[in-house]
Amino acid sequence: MKRKFLSLLISLCMVLTMVPTAFAETDVSAETLQAQINALDDGATIKLEKDYNEDITIAKEKTLTLDLNGHTLTNIEDHTIANYGTLTIIDSSDEGKGTVDNVTHAKAALHNAEDAEVTLRGGSFTRSKEAGNSAESSGGNSFYTLQNYGTMTVFEGVSVSQGPDGKGQFSSLVQNGYYNGAGKTNTPKMVIEGGTFIGGLNTIKNDDRGELEINGGIFMNYAQAMVQNHNVAKITEGTFTAAESDKITYAVDNCGCAAEMDKGTLTITGGKFSGSTYGVYDRSTQSPVVSISGGIFSADNAAVAKHNDSNANISITGGEFSTDVSAFVADGYIQHEGVVVPLTVENAVAQVGEKYYATLGAAFAQIPADNTKTTITLLKDAQGGGVQVKDQQNVVLDLNGHTYTVGSPTVGSAGTETNGFQLLKGSTVTIRNGTVKASDYSELKIMFQNYCDLILEDVTLDASEAPQCQYVSSNNFGSLTLKGDTNIYAYPGQAAFDLWYGLSSIYYDGITVTADDDFTGTVQGKIEYGAQQQAVSQQKDWKSKTKLEIKNGNFNVVFADSNLGDGVTLEEANIVISGGYFTSDPSEYTADGYIAVASDKNGYAYKVERKTETAVPVEPAVGESNVSDLPAEIPEDAAEAVKEAAANIAVPEISAAAAAEANKITAEQASEIKQNSKFSEADDAMIEVRAYLDIKPEVYSEDSYKLNITPVYEIVVASGGEKDVVEQARPLDIKGTTSVSIPLPVEFVTSADDVYVQHKGYEYIAEVTETGDAVKAYTATFTNPHGFSEFTITKEPAAEAVLNGVRYNTLKDALDAAKDGETVTVLKDGLSADMSGNSRTITLKNDTDNEIKVTVNGKEYSINSAEGVEVSYTRPSSGGGGSVTTYAVNVEDTDNGTVTASVKSASKGSTVTLTVKPDEGYQLDQLTVTDKDGKEISLTEKEDGKYTFTMPASEVSVSAAFTKSEEKPEQIAGFTDVLTTDWFADAVQYAVDNGMMNGTSETTFHPNGTTTRGMIVTILYRLEKEPAVDNGAGFADVAADQYYADAVAWASANDIVTGYSEEKFGPDDSITREQFAAILYRYAQYKKIDVTATADLSGYADAAQISVYAETAMKWANGEGLITGVTDTMLKPAGNATRAQAATILMRFCEEVAK
Repeated sequence: MKRKFLSLLISLCMVLTMVPTAFAETDVSAETLQAQINALDDGATIKLEKDYNEDITIAKEKTLTLDLNGHTLTNIEDHTIANYGTLTIIDSSDEGKGTVDNVTHAKAALHNAEDAEVTLRGGSFTRSKEAGNSAESSGGNSFYTLQNYGTMTVFEGVSVSQGPDGKGQFSSLVQNGYYNGAGKTNTPKMVIEGGTFIGGLNTIKNDDRGELEINGGIFMNYAQAMVQNHNVAKITEGTFTAAESDKITYAVDNCGCAAEMDKGTLTITGGKFSGSTYGVYDRSTQSPVVSISGGIFSADNAAVAKHNDSNANISITGGEFSTDVSAFVADGYIQHEGVVVPLTVENAVAQVGEKYYATLGAAFAQIPADNTKTTITLLKDAQGGGVQVKDQQNVVLDLNGHTYTVGSPTVGSAGTETNGFQLLKGSTVTIRNGTVKASDYSELKIMFQNYCDLILEDVTLDASEAPQCQYVSSNNFGSLTLKGDTNIYAYPGQAAFDLWYGLSSIYYDGITVTADDDFTGTVQGKIEYGAQQQAVSQQKDWKSKTKLEIKNGNFNVVFADSNLGDGVTLEEANIVISGGYFTSDPSEYTADGYIAVASDKNGYAYKVERKTETAVPVEPAVGESNVSDLPAEIPEDAAEAVKEAAANIAVPEISAAAAAEANKITAEQASEIKQNSKFSEADDAMIEVRAYLDIKPEVYSEDSYKLNITPVYEIVVASGGEKDVVEQARPLDIKGTTSVSIPLPVEFVTSADDVYVQHKGYEYIAEVTETGDAVKAYTATFTNPHGFSEFTITKEPAAEAVLNGVRYNTLKDALDAAKDGETVTVLKDGLSADMSGNSRTITLKNDTDNEIKVTVNGKEYSINSAEGVEVSYTRPSSGGGGSVTTYAVNVEDTDNGTVTASVKSASKGSTVTLTVKPDEGYQLDQLTVTDKDGKEISLTEKEDGKYTFTMPASEVSVSAAFTKSEEKPEQIAGFTDVLTTDWFADAVQYAVDNGMMNGTSETTFHPNGTTTRGMIVTILYRLEKEPAVDNGAGFADVAADQYYADAVAWASANDIVTGYSEEKFGPDDSITREQFAAILYRYAQYKKIDVTATADLSGYADAAQISVYAETAMKWANGEGLITGVTDTMLKPAGNATRAQAATILMRFCEEVAK
């Protein structure tokens, strides 16, 4: 029996020894770990049952799984684990405390050799004796915790640290690649799917030749970078956080320093990155590509930045950033509220064709330098840096009703970067439909530096709030043309524009500035005319190269010279004025056959108009003032001084007023005037319209000087030095604001202190200037907007109140002039006045240093110097001896809505407001107001359901009717600007459904936007399923990387398009209706579609305007019903095809012609 049992036992042992080791779990508690590893075959799993102090090596041919099982493996003198084979490390313990530790200087917890492969699925890896607590000192014991020269993959559940507190700061925590990869050929690869990594000089160092991929995990660093990349790295997910530290830290530090092994290629698609100093920082000396398309980035200094010496190309197409990263945002993207998103019509600043730009400068930078006309459209109010237009560019900047504020950084030639816009020679620039405003940036000295052909049309250039801006437009070459409602506003004392000619072969042709016939805007500021002194002295025809021509417009300007040189004055300037309004006398520059006369427009003293042609010459003249005999009220001892002073009163505008009267005389009238004179037979007879001031001094004392001033004119016929007054003095009408200078009688004042002028209930403050030589004399000059009559000059102010800058002699006049919401400044204490007129609330303010009391309508108000008080006035409905009659406003009841009136009764002429509120689901159908006789009263519709009417002298009845609301039309294809009720709705739906056209954004189609030539060719190319093309388009203005490049190449190869010339196609030009017809016609021929249909176009008034090349195509397109007239009589062949029209034509073509 014992023999049988022993035999069975022996047999069982033999069987067990034959079990394959791949399925064995080995207990290594009884032997050294290395011995057991050496004894095991491939595929074994080694499960620790105790802690070990041992250096272990996994041989090259070995495949092994090491289960730490909650125990610790600590080295003796080498790497704790040196792997040359294929190793997987796990920790199956419930607590997950399995640890691999290294305590030796220059040794790693895990070293993975070249061609070796390790996978970490659990365990903690550390260097518990790490002593390198600074970048300068290793402390005698420092190294990487993980070092990889082969392939390493790390999963969630793994923890990697350095130092007893995780704060090792001399060696990096994890090294992937070589410290010096010279001579190496393999590529160390590390993939991190998860885990926790804390500490190290750099937490993850992707070194020479390394390839790193991070798809998850938590990374923390106290010293430098969470990830330092030298070669190739990709991050898709993970959390990278700088711990609290006084060090400069980065979430990612990129350092491409050698083309072969330190490429510095970095790709980030996701993750959360927080550095105390920088999020992502590049200091590459190579030119790597850094691509960021997702993630969250934050840092104290910059979320993304690069060193001054970095050559990296950083491209951001997505992600959220705590600081401005616009310098790195890729073309076609924008940073909006911190997030980088694709550019769309909603968030872009500018648009060219179908492409959007984050800045105006970026849009300008894409303009081709081949004179291809390019339109840039501003999509919103924006501010930004300067813009440069280079040689041979042709650009239209359509501001689209918006404002661009230009500031930092400015542009310009080297050393003179002080321009908002630098427009270089050889280009054509048109700016229209909006405003360009100068910021107060200190370096912005010239808003527009112009060397090109510049056209300003319906645009405002505003530097009125930029004191540092010396010129709104400085013009040194080319031309400047002002058209339409264009305005140029300079800061007070600065130049609106200049013309300056320099003696240079580059700019020899000079500069021309023209205010065109259709210019109706305003120029405000200095106009400087100048030339290089050398040019003036050496270039005989310099004036012909510096020309200013004004044909129309409004000019609040003074003309000034700029460096013209000794002996050269503005009188020699080539300035020709044949129209416009002026604040200063332009007579010196009027064109032949034109004259400066008194203005008929407020704010301007002069206008230039064509001089009336007469056989008898007619000329304006200004004569000496006529001073009447002095009244007895003027003291005898002052009479001579008063009369002498009065004789020298000056009103500069009188000459223009005389010219205006002279220019009213027709040729027939001139002949008649001559005939009525004593010189009727004289051949040299001429007519003078002689203007002068009729002055009547009335009162003079040491405190007051009163005189009546009346401009008059008489008509004089002169011949041979004699004169015959044909028509005696009559009042001369001087409209608008005038400047009046009144010499003050001797001893009226003894210093140049201001005096006050009382006139028609107003008070003017007159500036006093010293004018005498041997004897001191003084002249008072003031602006007079109220015509001529009696003026009283006083030394003390008489005004009681100020309203909108106008001084009123009585508080009542100011109160009565004040409108609802306006402010009256009271100048004196103890005033009393009554308000009248319409009901209103105004504010009273105090312009004295003390509290004052004012009584208004019987109520006393106390006003201190800091705050104002509100005063309300309600117009009485009746009262006193003269009652105000009011009439009832009767609102009839109605169903499905309500109507309420602002008052129940109102007086004649009052404004009554009706508020209409339909019930839900209803709308107003009819609203009627009738008087007592049934006569309907006119209504004015306001906003928000409000209507107003003027109350008649009777009661009124208000009636309303409401109907059910019509269903709102639905949107087409999700576009808010295309509704089912629109005529083009079906066509847009068809074009979108068939992939021909897309929206300009997810929610807009932009039906009234223009369609370009490149777009149309691309649509036809899509209809043909985008066949392959062998060669490029062959046009110089069709770049290979443009969306329409293949389409143009296909269309050109198949004779569907020919271009403007062999070199120019004009892809971004708006397509005209006749161009569209020609392209469709050739496309139909290409498709072998019958094109024999034709139509008689003679019924269209503009048929003769069809270009020769398009005649057959337009007849065919009209005959097929593809392109019809814009009206019954107008075909508009050169008009642009809108996107809605394009969609309609394409639908008709596909459904009716190509069916």
